[in-house]
Amino acid sequence: MPSGFNKSDEGTKAYQDIGRAYDLTLADEHHERFLKQTQASQHSGKAKTEIIKIRRVMADDGKEYLVYDEIARGYDNLGNEHHSARPNIGRYPIPVARKELRMGPDMSTQEVTAEITRMDTGYSIPFSASNLEKLHKNANDKKQRGATQYYVQRGNNLVSVANYEAMKNGEFDQLEKYGMTLEQWIQKEKALATPAGEAQKEQEETEEEEGEEEDKQDKEQSQEVEIELGAPKEEQKDEEQTEDTDQSKTETKRSRFGRKGRY
Repeated sequence: MPSGFNKSDEGTKAYQDIGRAYDLTLADEHHERFLKQTQASQHSGKAKTEIIKIRRVMADDGKEYLVYDEIARGYDNLGNEHHSARPNIGRYPIPVARKELRMGPDMSTQEVTAEITRMDTGYSIPFSASNLEKLHKNANDKKQRGATQYYVQRGNNLVSVANYEAMKNGEFDQLEKYGMTLEQWIQKEKALATPAGEAQKEQEETEEEEGEEEDKQDKEQSQEVEIELGAPKEEQKDEEQTEDTDQSKTETKRSRFGRKGRY
């Protein structure tokens, strides 16, 4: 069973090429039930699909592709809401098989798949501005919380991209390095270099330090309450040792990277 993938024409064909049938995953089965419940419903006009994440992937072949996550919402004939969440659309499995020659009933030999030795990954949506625009029609950039997220990815390195425009127009290497186009990064640095930018930067640092102090006070108050309630001495000792270790790690990190852990 090809875990981590969704049923697709490309994946089904890749299995057919080695003489095997594509086995539905639990996620595939859930999505098919969702479609049966909602596609022919009298409330099908209310159905909506929202893309929550888009990745621009640099694959091993040196080409760029698009992979996205979506949530589909639909309604059955009674008006009950159903949903189906599908990640990694645009990726498909390519099973690599070990073949054997076997003798058939008529004593002739035939090539068969003995086992699947590994699972490679294929991509079905080449990156282009037009393909990204098609996906963006189901994106939502206006939400304060839960807006569509954009990323570039090379191997296991996943980098958040500032916005849709950067995702569409930026060079991959620039997005991977800055999380935005070089022009956007320069504008940001210039803005931070102004008196207003410096003031904003200082305010953010002050708020972060105040938050750390509040967390520390909350922890101290919590420990005082535990002592008043008669927490066992061994527990208190363990907590003190943990706190000393955490404080030592924090001081080491600050000595290496500065107050906010920056390079």
